[in-house]
Amino acid sequence: MSRFSARLLLFAAAAVGVIGCGSEPTMSGKVSDVWNTPIAGATVTIEGVKELATTGADGSFNLPVLTGKKRFKAGAEGFVHVQETIVFPEGAGDGVEKPDVKLTLYPAPESTGFHLVNTQSYSKLDGQAIDTTGTELHAYTGIENPGEVKVGVKPRHRVVYRVEHEPHEIAQMGLELHRLEFVAESLVPGPEGEESVKINRFIAKEAVEFDLKQLASDDCYLIVTRAGLEPGYYAFHSEGLLTSNDVDVLDKTPEKLRKAYPFQVK
Repeated sequence: MSRFSARLLLFAAAAVGVIGCGSEPTMSGKVSDVWNTPIAGATVTIEGVKELATTGADGSFNLPVLTGKKRFKAGAEGFVHVQETIVFPEGAGDGVEKPDVKLTLYPAPESTGFHLVNTQSYSKLDGQAIDTTGTELHAYTGIENPGEVKVGVKPRHRVVYRVEHEPHEIAQMGLELHRLEFVAESLVPGPEGEESVKINRFIAKEAVEFDLKQLASDDCYLIVTRAGLEPGYYAFHSEGLLTSNDVDVLDKTPEKLRKAYPFQVK
């Protein structure tokens, strides 16, 4: 049994025996995947509500009229559990505008690493070796291969990051996202003046801000860029390796850790 299946069984078992009958519900919600496909059979628990809700074929579920701040938890077989907090105004059932209760689930990645949310499925980002070329005084650190993953322009880009790290460990390793630029060659000072040296590397150009949120499954995080990414090449990296021109830093870093995870926005 997979780790995700076991968590789902525990999640559902905790609610067995509490399903009951009550007054006709006056509010509804919906559970769908990140591509907006309804998820049938998803389980939803609501803070302060004893009854367990289960979604129908269209992904919808019923819930009583709620007021105040409520925490929702949703899960389904094969998906990462999510937890969301929604605020309901007083008198939500008396003509007061009600917030949409829409819960989004992400498929559980089959492997560790960065899984970019693409048009219809994930695209896993492959690690590419980071190295340095040039001279000690004029070094260029980057990657030769930008990978094959391509994604379209979006308001925000999302990545499911599966890794067995605690949040403080991710903070310590300094996970970053940079836009890249390709440098074919550069003039480097030499004994007889400047010489044109081939670089042929994608190097870090500017940092991209993103938010990282731990999902309800211990080893999954959601990365969301704070703005849309313009067409170009981008890469995740850590330990400041892609932005360092210190050859010694790379030499002292184990080869398995000396990687960036690129993709292209088209």
